[in-house]
Amino acid sequence: MAPVTEDEAAAAAERIFERLAESGGLLQQHDHQLQRQLRLHFRRMPARYLVDMCGGKAEEVLIHLQLLADCADPANRPVVHARFLLTIPSSSSSSIVRVHVHEIVFVCLDKPKLLSQLSALVSEVGLNIREAHVYSTLDAFSLSVFLVDGWNKEEAGGLLKAIKEKVIVWLADQMLRATD
Repeated sequence: MAPVTEDEAAAAAERIFERLAESGGLLQQHDHQLQRQLRLHFRRMPARYLVDMCGGKAEEVLIHLQLLADCADPANRPVVHARFLLTIPSSSSSSIVRVHVHEIVFVCLDKPKLLSQLSALVSEVGLNIREAHVYSTLDAFSLSVFLVDGWNKEEAGGLLKAIKEKVIVWLADQMLRATD
């Protein structure tokens, strides 16, 4: 897909901004600044991100914007976010089971084989990937969004802790490989 134009970014930012305003999630004194941040955010993202986000929840864009801002500081990399999304009934052969679906977002520098490494990391926590969306920014970051099940609780704090523990091991492994 072609890069996002200034007009496309401005239109997407306006749509997201309007949806945020409708939901009551904005403070008027920061409106102009947020519109500018949204426009810049959409300019750095691939066109597919605009399509995905303009049809989704506006609050997701704010989360992504903050995570990418956090990742700008090398000391914070990678940035990981987890949240509970929904519970869906799933029938097994003998009973109805409730499946909790969580979203995990990783933001880090983009590199070859990153998706397979993050997928393996998610799997090591014992999670099943239901969906994955990966966006590479123009400034060489990767925003990787996984919808997963397999965490038996709605709360995401323990899930985030488990993922961060795996990330520490993953980073240590990356450092060891770099010295070989």
